[in-house]
Amino acid sequence: MLKCAFINCHDLFQPGTVDRRGPQTPEEMKAKLGALAETLRRAVGGIPDLVGLCEVGDEAVGKELAEAIATGYYTSVWSGRPQRKNSMGLMVLYRCGMFKKQREWSEPQSLTLRTRAMAVLLGHVTDPTEPPKSMVWFVVSHWEATFSDTAVEDRRESWSNFSRFCRKDAFEDTDALILVGDFNCEPWGPPFVNKARDVLEATRERRLVLEAKRGDSFLYNPMWRLAVEAAPYEDTLAAGYSERFHRLGTWVGAGKGWRMIDQLIVTRALLAGPFLKLQEATVSIVIAHLGCSDHCAIGASFTVEG
Repeated sequence: MLKCAFINCHDLFQPGTVDRRGPQTPEEMKAKLGALAETLRRAVGGIPDLVGLCEVGDEAVGKELAEAIATGYYTSVWSGRPQRKNSMGLMVLYRCGMFKKQREWSEPQSLTLRTRAMAVLLGHVTDPTEPPKSMVWFVVSHWEATFSDTAVEDRRESWSNFSRFCRKDAFEDTDALILVGDFNCEPWGPPFVNKARDVLEATRERRLVLEAKRGDSFLYNPMWRLAVEAAPYEDTLAAGYSERFHRLGTWVGAGKGWRMIDQLIVTRALLAGPFLKLQEATVSIVIAHLGCSDHCAIGASFTVEG
């Protein structure tokens, strides 16, 4: 079983790097790293084999988090520091001995001077002396979080770039692809749902994905069923009900006290196999431990063949 997790680390800077953002002392940093690590382990019920991270201030602090999750367990890939002052990058952690990196791709920095997406092609290793027999792309994204025209265009441009990368580059290696990230848009909204012929579309319907041919337009987004009201309206009237602990939402819908959820999207190959198959019942969202992030973590498991 392959266990995969993602979390927005929420201002994971070195202590005191940015005034009033992130940990300000070594003690606060230690506590935050421990809480993030605990959240990621809880998301998959153990130690994740693949981890996607966003809002990581630098490569060193990302590696510290890797060690907090499990000592000596991961190899890391860092997106590099964005051009925008006090902005943060992306990181992929993959299990040593299980995967071998084949190559990577980073989307050009955006209109808002941030790294929006990074992809790592990983070969599944069963014998370290032999070349990998199967491969999977693991992609981490973080999109702009405002309603401005610039941000809307930024998200649309990033999805178009990702679609182009998949069709003209990534799928030449393998069409097995896992996409995780803080997209700052609803699963049912643009740019995921669109009528454009030249970009991918993320749908809630497995059938549409499974019937598509290799490289076709549909990806599967299992987060639709999680990104709804957490309880029927009548239940919210009961004594003791608190939105702070019960309501979830994406950034677009989130209000005071909400826990924000991010998204996991997969290609047809992750539903049909034969290498990896998503176990949809394992897709979960976990509230961050001790308030280490204003986002929930995502967890999911995949069966592995070969």
